[in-house]
Amino acid sequence: MSYIEESLGEFIRRRREAIGLSVREMARRIKVSSTFLSKVETQGWKPGQQKLRKIAELLNCNPDELLALGDKISADAHELITSMPLRAELLRTTKDMTRDEVERFILEIKKTRRK
Repeated sequence: MSYIEESLGEFIRRRREAIGLSVREMARRIKVSSTFLSKVETQGWKPGQQKLRKIAELLNCNPDELLALGDKISADAHELITSMPLRAELLRTTKDMTRDEVERFILEIKKTRRK
């Protein structure tokens, strides 16, 4: 089942169980109550962006996927992420760079591709 076909809670529960974490342990690690996490998994509660990023880190998954499932990004951004995950990763990587840094980064990529 792809993440698009399941709810945020189903995705989190599936990934949590796959790595052998209990609700209580995961809640402790992301600094929320186990009741809150349980409601995310079963009742459709949607954590904020920072909590979703912590969850993604703990579950070793793409934070953009969780943000999309949690309706924390626009439909256009969701389409970009699901259709072109490498482009989304590039955007995340370069978001804090200056224009000159991005241009140098692109030149380095081009040099690498020529080799």
